[in-house]
Amino acid sequence: MRIEDLPVAAVPYPDESIYSWLDATREMLRLGSSDWRQWCQFSAEEPERRLAGTDWGAIPPELGRVDRIPVSWRVGPEWRGMKCPHCYVEIPGGRRYPVAVDWLDVRTIACRQHRLLLTYQPAEGAMSVDTNEEILALWSWLEMWRHRCIERWDAKLRRDLVLAAGRNWDTQFGNIASAELTWSIEGAGWILPNPQRQYRSYGPPRIGSLGPMDRAAALLGAYRAWKALTDPQSPTLPRWPAPAWLWLARRWRLYGDGQIGAMLAGIVLASHGRGRS
Repeated sequence: MRIEDLPVAAVPYPDESIYSWLDATREMLRLGSSDWRQWCQFSAEEPERRLAGTDWGAIPPELGRVDRIPVSWRVGPEWRGMKCPHCYVEIPGGRRYPVAVDWLDVRTIACRQHRLLLTYQPAEGAMSVDTNEEILALWSWLEMWRHRCIERWDAKLRRDLVLAAGRNWDTQFGNIASAELTWSIEGAGWILPNPQRQYRSYGPPRIGSLGPMDRAAALLGAYRAWKALTDPQSPTLPRWPAPAWLWLARRWRLYGDGQIGAMLAGIVLASHGRGRS
């Protein structure tokens, strides 16, 4: 069965993800999730993509394509239900909130059109990125990075800091390095699901695997670390475990970047001197 053969289909929203639109179509057809999955044959790793040998037919041209986001920066399939309270489609009996492809990049924390932080509960209101000074700075930092408005070395540094902030550096299951920043995010009024998960040692390998609150905490932790490394007037460094700084120092020694590498090496020495682990 092909999409053009369906009796009804959802009205697409500009740049809406394919999966979001297909699920809205499923609801219009009043089909159960299991039957729909059996027909659509989504890829388990990437639900925006059909399995080989499956033909969905004509996809509306208004829909976005996830291929423009590198795989390593995509939000995991289970956490793609984010919403902008002002992005919606009127439907009989209410509204539906589509998911834009732009939001499937883990570095996206707000809707660019409305400058509202993405949430998973649109009925609870909207929070502007301008409400909190640090969140506004974080959003600007991420947007410059996503749209390649920075130098290559800076992009590498931001990437590595996000990876360091979003990993559990313990030898057993535990929290990510920047887990404590969930308090800052909650205190700012940004409402996100917080499943209180623990992660395997030195995992997860991708930030997209983190729950929404941990993902936001990792981004904020990376931003604070970046400020401390690039701005002499910035606050102190995040209190990450020593293995996180050691990993960063090794990577930057391999890159051959003297200034950043030396700073990271100094942090490692200082952390060992204080007896931190």
